[in-house]
Amino acid sequence: MRKVNLLDMGSAARQSTVTDMREFAVVLERIVAALAPERVLCLGSRANKFEGWSIFKTRYEEQVHVTVDLLVVLRSDDRRKPDEAVELISVFNSATLHVNALVHKLAFVSQALATGGLFFSNVHNAGILLYERPEAKQMFVPPWNDVNVAETQLRLVAQWEAWFGMAQRAISEAKHSIARGEYVFGVGLLQHAAEYTCVAMLRMVTGYNPPTRNLRKLLDLVGNVSAKATMVFPGSTREEDALFDVLMNAQARARYKEGYTVSAETAGILVARVENLQVVARDVYAARMAEVSAEHGDAGGDTCGVAFAPGASR
Repeated sequence: MRKVNLLDMGSAARQSTVTDMREFAVVLERIVAALAPERVLCLGSRANKFEGWSIFKTRYEEQVHVTVDLLVVLRSDDRRKPDEAVELISVFNSATLHVNALVHKLAFVSQALATGGLFFSNVHNAGILLYERPEAKQMFVPPWNDVNVAETQLRLVAQWEAWFGMAQRAISEAKHSIARGEYVFGVGLLQHAAEYTCVAMLRMVTGYNPPTRNLRKLLDLVGNVSAKATMVFPGSTREEDALFDVLMNAQARARYKEGYTVSAETAGILVARVENLQVVARDVYAARMAEVSAEHGDAGGDTCGVAFAPGASR
């Protein structure tokens, strides 16, 4: 990996995604000052452009909202828990910049690299090194070996089937509950279905096992895999925020707030949204399997009897 000038990142590394990184450069300095990490690597970035025009305003409005995905590697002797570091980093977010940080300690990352962990090996080989502590020790990275396409596909399918299978069962049970008028319980199952769907995409595409089951954080992570997935719950209006809030908190509120209910209409909308998320996930699965085949070449037509189609079973 190489360390790059952050202001050149848009043109040199991700020209079509980020064109102005000055705000992020300031945030990165704050992250380094607050955490004194071993390394900071960029996994990806994306930008949403919002444009507005009105006869009641004197000028045309344009705003770009940027999300940057980072892996922050803490020193092994850092006493903070990774979750504490994630919360600290979130303080630096603004209306136009969101830093989506994965935080792990050096010992954990080194162990994952030494054992050939798919996610951390890919980060080391393709990630952009933004910061490295001057005294940082060089991490041991085993030689990168191509894996037989059939073996790779089998591993990916196993991850997919485990998590997406749970997601499908959860949404099926949610529909039955909602049909019986059990709206709060059904929405709780929809929340699990959405979480499992996100984990299925992350495990199958990146090999990363997210330490959180918080749906908002999972959707942030999935944004690096699929832009369409992030648009299922866009959060672009107060109504959208309120809808997502019901999905996230219905069961918890029902436990502590007597008489709390969810309307049949809201439950029906959430069913459609989670189903849409699962459609996106199937597309991501199919695209990833096609990429694996292309990356490793033709497997000779024999893939150990695996049917590589969205939702296929062995």
